[in-house]
Amino acid sequence: MRVQSAAVATVVAVLVAVLLQLPSLSIDINGIFSYAFDVVNAFMPLIAIIAGLGLGFNLITKISSLFTRAL
Repeated sequence: MRVQSAAVATVVAVLVAVLLQLPSLSIDINGIFSYAFDVVNAFMPLIAIIAGLGLGFNLITKISSLFTRAL
C-alpha cells in the first residue's frame, strides 16, 4: 500500500489551519471560586442545623446508654 505524499500534506495542512483558527479557552478561576464560596455560605445554616441535630441525637444516645448500662 502506497501513501500519496500530496494527500497526506493536504490533510496535515487542513488540520493545522483548523487548529490554528480555534478560539482559545479562558476559564475565570476567581469567578468559579467566588461562586463556590457563595454557594457554601448559602448552605452554612443548613449544615449547622444538620450537624447540631446529629450531635444532639448522638449525645442523647450516649447518655441513655450510660443509664441503661448502670441498671
